[in-house]
Amino acid sequence: MPGRLQTRLLFYSLIISIIPLMCIGFTFFHNQKHQLENQAKITLKTASYHATDTANMFIEERINDLNYLSRNSRITDSKKESLEFLDEYVRLKQVYSGYTYVSKEGDFWRETYPSEIGETFLKSESFAHSMNGQPFLSKVYTLDSEKPFFWISTPIYTEGDEVAGVFAPSFDVFFLWERVASKLEFEKEKLPYTAFVINQDGWIVSHQNEQDIMKRNFFTTNNLTIEQINDAMTKRRLLESSDGKSLFAVNPIETKEMAEEKWYIVTTTEKKAVYAPLRELLIRYLLISIPILGVIIAAAYYMTKNIIKPVEVMVDRVEMYSRGERFSKKESAYYEINVLNRAFQSMVEAIEQREKELLRTEKLKYVGQLAAGVAHEIRNPITTIRGFFQLMKDQPYDEKVFRNYIDIIIEELNRMNGIVGELLNLSKPYQLVVKDYNVNDLMDEIILLQRGELHKRNITIIRNNDCDKLISTDRNKLYQVIINVIQNSRDAFQKDGIISISFESTIDKVRIIIADNGPGIPKGVLSKIGTPFYTTKEHGTGLGIATSMKIMEELEGSFEITSKLGKGTKIVLTVPAKK
Repeated sequence: MPGRLQTRLLFYSLIISIIPLMCIGFTFFHNQKHQLENQAKITLKTASYHATDTANMFIEERINDLNYLSRNSRITDSKKESLEFLDEYVRLKQVYSGYTYVSKEGDFWRETYPSEIGETFLKSESFAHSMNGQPFLSKVYTLDSEKPFFWISTPIYTEGDEVAGVFAPSFDVFFLWERVASKLEFEKEKLPYTAFVINQDGWIVSHQNEQDIMKRNFFTTNNLTIEQINDAMTKRRLLESSDGKSLFAVNPIETKEMAEEKWYIVTTTEKKAVYAPLRELLIRYLLISIPILGVIIAAAYYMTKNIIKPVEVMVDRVEMYSRGERFSKKESAYYEINVLNRAFQSMVEAIEQREKELLRTEKLKYVGQLAAGVAHEIRNPITTIRGFFQLMKDQPYDEKVFRNYIDIIIEELNRMNGIVGELLNLSKPYQLVVKDYNVNDLMDEIILLQRGELHKRNITIIRNNDCDKLISTDRNKLYQVIINVIQNSRDAFQKDGIISISFESTIDKVRIIIADNGPGIPKGVLSKIGTPFYTTKEHGTGLGIATSMKIMEELEGSFEITSKLGKGTKIVLTVPAKK
């Protein structure tokens, strides 16, 4: 036994020690993880904004340059002179990899692309829009003999402000990625990441790995859709790769001019790079926690061993007393056990004396409770009878009304007789008489009984609705409880008031709700309601509510009371419905 107690104390000590360490570690780990995730989100989103601004700036610079050329070119009817000007222009602008110029008649004056792209350009949206006077950004094209490229087409105007043709310089998409990558230095020393460009269909249109351009689909690879991309951008959250190993931030490239397709900047990093600091943190935490835990185990073992020894002595003394033997009063090692020893000795000396007094006290207490309970229950019908006699005295004689009053008085007298009968048969358990009753009829009778007494105090009693179910209960017992509740509400009023009665029903229960707008019950008093002999009334016995609660328990129901100070009290009686 002592060994088991020591083991338990040691175990509990370890649990008490380990749980805080684990909680601190978990909380710190979770907070650090959350901070790293937020930092990764900020870094990737900020990098995507920088990359987007760079791409936007690159495209806008090209479009502005071409817009200037559009209005200030040397294009004339002389094909040779015009082409010399365009050749020189493209040669000076290193961003261009070639160009096409198509006259307004649809003739190709110059085509530095492979010949198979010429007809495609002539039929493209770029040519149509530029002939209508609008610059236009094309989609990315791939040819077996050429690197992936795109063009920006622009109309070329004559001095008479007429469209002479369409000029479409081409760009190497890898050059676009180099421009974007040159700006991706934001906190790269803390979180390595990279970026690439995709179109609205998910195809990679610019990437550091040229083999991926227009050959790998970002959506397919990661089980994503354009709707998910737009939702992530709207909610400013990150996306995960299909294998859960990478994080992505996406931002659209917004151009002022028309474009054949929409492009997006994607910045990405690996999750293991995001959470790398957590692994180092966990290792440091374990290196600190393990020695601390070892010290705690040693201290807990020493402490429990010293605590157990005096307890073992105390156990020996208790066992000696259980065998009827005397034990020494030798003091123990520390104060608490000494107090326990002295208390145990005093308890042993008092037990015999208490046993002698207990039987006599219980008998007297039982008689007192019985007398008080009977007096309380008989007072209610006496009050009702007195009220009807008062009505008969104050009203002119009406045989029909007086007969009704007399019938009720007789019924109350019979109930008093029943209470006395219960007193005479206390030695026998009460046998409930459970039948099916219409609770509306029962409540009408009670309201009629109480209305006279309540009217004298300017208290109105009303029934708000009818009950649509029969109840299965002992009518007299439920009658007794309802009368007690209504009279308690009556006694709580200091001036005019209202007592309202309503019903609620479920499949197998009926709830009788009795509410008043009286002064309410303070919280300190409410918690004691139902305690036998606790009362706030000057002449109360404190048995009414306790008796009612006991009756409702016998009826397989419940008694619930709620109250708000200054607003009133509500009592809910729940009884079984007819099956």
